[in-house]
Formats: sequence, C-alpha cells, structure tokens
Amino acid sequence: MGYSDKEKSQVDLKDSLVGALMQTVNSASYQLADELQNTSSELHAIHLSSLNLTLNDIVHFGPFLEKLKANTEVTSLSFSHNPLLRNEGISKILDSLPISITEIGLVGCGISDEIEESLFTMLRNHKNLRMLCMEENIISNSLKLRLNQFGRNNNVLVSI
Repeated sequence: MGYSDKEKSQVDLKDSLVGALMQTVNSASYQLADELQNTSSELHAIHLSSLNLTLNDIVHFGPFLEKLKANTEVTSLSFSHNPLLRNEGISKILDSLPISITEIGLVGCGISDEIEESLFTMLRNHKNLRMLCMEENIISNSLKLRLNQFGRNNNVLVSI
C-alpha cells in the first residue's frame, strides 16, 4: 500500500528531522529522535525546545528545513531555550518556515536586534502567523515596540 502525497511529505519530514537530531551530540536530541521514530502521528507541532542546539547543529538540519518549508501541515514550531542558536541559526530557521505556520517559539535563543530584517521579512511573508514568542532574548526596547506594533496591526500575539 502506497502513501498519498500528503502522507509521504509527513514521512519525509519526520525522517529528515530524526536524521538531523541523530547528528547532534546530546542525549535529549537522541531521545526525541527515538520518540519520533516510534510514533505514527503526523507532525503538526514540532517542539525542539531545550535541546542545547547550536549553529553547527542547524547545518545538519538543512534537509529537514528544506522539507519543512514545503510542508503545509506544520502549524507550530518551537526552538525555544536553545541559547546557542543566536541570530544566524534563527535566521536560517526563519527562512525555512512553511506558509502554514501559526505559532513560533523562539524564547531564550540568544537573539539580538541584528535579526530584525530576517524577523520582519518572515512576519510579512507568513500571513497565517498568530503567535510569536520571543521572551528572554537580548532585544532592545525599540525593536520590542516595533514588534508589538506589527502584532497589533496584523492580529499577531507577540510575546517579548
């Protein structure tokens, strides 16, 4: 029995995520990869919080991020509490978000004002987004004000 295109997309996404997690060097990522391998559920929410991911790890996430961008089923994504991702890692993630995304968690990711251009490009391009969580980062009050204003004008809950 073959997979439908939607099912194949979900299997490919999960397989690429498992592969990326297995290339990191921490037990929490290995445990999550094992859990994902042993579940048959679709990926609508992907929470990769507190895995001590670094920019080097995001390099291994390349195939996953490519499949993520093309996926229309994922609505929630969190990379929260991975402070070593910083601006460069988060920019790569923001560039790979699927159009279906409604929630993004980037709490405590070591983000500073340098990410402003990538962040606002993503916000303008993702009309389905309804919640952006960015607490515990190194963001200026002026950027916080601009993000809050964007949120009010576009019906996006921005938590910073």
